[in-house]
Amino acid sequence: MSTTEHPAAAAWKRETEKQLGVIIVGGELHAQVDALHQALIDNPGFNIYQRGGGLVEIVFIPSKNNSEKISPADGTTSIVYVSATRLRDKGTRHAIWSKYDERMKGYKYVDCPKDVSETLLARNEWKDVRVLNCIQHCPTILPDGTLIMQPGYNSALGIFFWFDAWLQLEDEPSLAGAQKALEFLENWISEIPFRDDASRSCYLASIFTGIIRGQLSSAPIFAIDSSIAGAGKTLLAIGSSLVLNGYPPAVITQPREDSEARKVIFSALSAGDPIIVVDNVRQFGGDVWCAITTSDTYRDRLLGQSKMISVSTRVLIYITGINPVYYADVVRRLLNIRLEPATERPEERTFKKDFKTWTLGNRQSLINAAMIIMRAHILAGSPDCGLKPFGGFEEWSSRVRAPLVWSGATDPCETRARVEAIDPDREQLGTLLDAWWHDYQDNEVLVNQFISDAASGKCSDEFRDIAHAIAPDGTRINSRKLGKKISAWEGRVCDGLKIIRGSMFRRAQRWKLQKLDGVSFESNESYSITNIGNCQTNTEHTATDTHTNAQTHTAITEACTGLSITPEELLQKFSSDDIADIESGRMTADDLLTWAQHYSMLHVEQSDK
Repeated sequence: MSTTEHPAAAAWKRETEKQLGVIIVGGELHAQVDALHQALIDNPGFNIYQRGGGLVEIVFIPSKNNSEKISPADGTTSIVYVSATRLRDKGTRHAIWSKYDERMKGYKYVDCPKDVSETLLARNEWKDVRVLNCIQHCPTILPDGTLIMQPGYNSALGIFFWFDAWLQLEDEPSLAGAQKALEFLENWISEIPFRDDASRSCYLASIFTGIIRGQLSSAPIFAIDSSIAGAGKTLLAIGSSLVLNGYPPAVITQPREDSEARKVIFSALSAGDPIIVVDNVRQFGGDVWCAITTSDTYRDRLLGQSKMISVSTRVLIYITGINPVYYADVVRRLLNIRLEPATERPEERTFKKDFKTWTLGNRQSLINAAMIIMRAHILAGSPDCGLKPFGGFEEWSSRVRAPLVWSGATDPCETRARVEAIDPDREQLGTLLDAWWHDYQDNEVLVNQFISDAASGKCSDEFRDIAHAIAPDGTRINSRKLGKKISAWEGRVCDGLKIIRGSMFRRAQRWKLQKLDGVSFESNESYSITNIGNCQTNTEHTATDTHTNAQTHTAITEACTGLSITPEELLQKFSSDDIADIESGRMTADDLLTWAQHYSMLHVEQSDK
């Protein structure tokens, strides 16, 4: 028996289709899911994005009553993963769903079917749905100098810019404009008791980082520490968030274990917090923190679900504490903002202005001053200022560090020396290698022989004490712990020595030390090559006694080819640590060529004078 569709039903169908409606028909689940998928793409009102293997929405959390007029500055934002129920709610709100009713002999409105929203989420693939990397509460600047000054979603960056109308910048800032902007920024924090200019510059570098963090695949952690409470550590972290976001940051306490740290960090990253502040840190390190500083994404299990989610790590991280200890690989990922107030009771100090109130009221001017420096640096050709490489953070160094130094600030990476100096892992390794070389030179030794010699007094007191400090087991030295530590330190260069594997003896590993050829380490004097002022290098230093092997000498000779500096003159510019970097490969041929060109240019300038 043939049936003919009622004319009224056909007309209603055409009208709903014109409004992007969806007609529910049995056996067509895939088509209905496709329709909801397309609605997410075509209708911005859904406010649905994809992020790290899930669908999310941006939620605004107001800080004042809803009855009042609310702007983006009157609250915070959060990224929330969308459930099937929430997707069904949005599907019903923003699309028309209809189903033929036999009793009515016509179509009626219905809610978005539950199985449609569940199936769309279960697909785990949402082609052409907008990607959301992060939310940013201030403008930004691109590598080519283009300014993003308009609020709203930017598809090229995958960033939602959430702020009110913004003050415009001058079109083509110059070096003079950049220097004036730097002076404005330094005046803003002039009452903060920074230990030195490098610490002050490091704090400004953190602000610069926040402005472009959504574009950087990696960025260092900024550690704000002091020797006393009340110095202003948390105040600086709050000040940064007030500038970058317009509201104070969410502060978390330090997780006690890595497993707990994973949950806390993943929760903050999932919510899209622009800034993470870990307060009152005593010891800081661990694989989780290392991973999120140098990796673009972090993957873990979504809380309450078995589903794995990858989230963006493009977040600015501060840690604060009183003389905290930084250890393991996190040390090379840290920059230090050190505060040292010249008073016994810093909490009783008085200030000329209320730091938080002034900062919030002038945040647009502060952000613009930072972008003037970065843009002027780009328009000047992005000079690298001969800065020593910062492994793992090359893009950050070129876009944050170089503009600061170029405008006249101290190199923020000078603060790395202090962090490395208080690294207990490095200190233990250095002490062990020194005692090891004194007692055994480059002879192959079993771990058990170390233990036996310490027990019988055949080794020095220095070696026995450091071995016990590394691997204590009551009054004895634990051979398993000592062996694991030696294995973990294999190949790491410290004071010109490194641990390497020797031969096997009855399935046991022998270990030995290798002294880097051609470097004299009798003197503790060292020189760190740094850049100060307007990309001017401080060349006043005491040359250390260095000797090079044939391979290093060849590398230095090749770097000087065609330049106005001789290999001997370039060698005098390097310290023992620099030579060790060349020997170990940490200073590449490209790095060496950069230094040769830099010193060659200085050599020409001095000759002209």
